[in-house]
Amino acid sequence: MKVYPWKRRMGEFIFTNEFMKIERTVHYCDELKKENVFYRMHYPHWVNVVALTPEKKIILVNQFRHGTMEFSTEIPGGIMEPDENPEDGAMRELREETGYTSTNWMKLGKVAPNSAIQTNYCHVFMALDCVKTTETDFDEDEDIETFTVDYNTLLELIAQGRITNSVVLSALTIFLAKTELEKV
Repeated sequence: MKVYPWKRRMGEFIFTNEFMKIERTVHYCDELKKENVFYRMHYPHWVNVVALTPEKKIILVNQFRHGTMEFSTEIPGGIMEPDENPEDGAMRELREETGYTSTNWMKLGKVAPNSAIQTNYCHVFMALDCVKTTETDFDEDEDIETFTVDYNTLLELIAQGRITNSVVLSALTIFLAKTELEKV
């Protein structure tokens, strides 16, 4: 069976704040003779950083998340600033959240956090040879613990379900896949 793209007929923003906009849209598909209402959530793009020290330790952060009302073990990352390119955003987030910096960066890819309803992407970077060069510079509502783990401990944290953020798991999947493919 063939699949067809849908087109946007019209849309209006029904909610807006400093973090997101919700748009009610009407989409149609001529080939299927269908039209329906959809809701799209517009967020700024995000960045995530798989950061490794010279000793090949992975830098992780632990912070309280208000959506789940739980602590979350993650990799450094966050919202890109308006007009900021993804690599600059990744460098800024690593520095602000951990105090680590790197001069050895590689873009691993990008993921769509929820392509069914969200319009944004999360850009994934790897930073090698990270060293602690500055103090953290948290956003007003951030309180973050930074720690490092070795490769096997990272795998254990994932397998034990102790890393639950889906965007972080997506970034780590790309990192782990590239790491394993380099061994072949």
